[in-house]
Amino acid sequence: MLGEYGWMVITGFIMMIFKGVIVNTFEALMIFIGSDYDSDMVVYIGADEKPARIVRVGLTKTIFYMKQGGDWSIKLVVPNERLKSMIIKQKLPSNGHIITEK
Repeated sequence: MLGEYGWMVITGFIMMIFKGVIVNTFEALMIFIGSDYDSDMVVYIGADEKPARIVRVGLTKTIFYMKQGGDWSIKLVVPNERLKSMIIKQKLPSNGHIITEK
């Protein structure tokens, strides 16, 4: 019915439908493989820079423990595709080595 190049039309249509899923999966894979966020890293989240410890970087989500008072008592689960829109900072010492709080 679609002729010799019908498979290209169908493939293009399927890719357009699943474009968001493909992009989100690729971005999540890059965060999972990349070294921007590592487990046990202390970062500061949001404009008010709340301290948070990265507990686990998974393929689809990243888990943070946020500090409240004197202990790490709030669990925050963030889908990896949302990490790019979050404000995440990490303080570095003057010698350039990454520091972590325990």
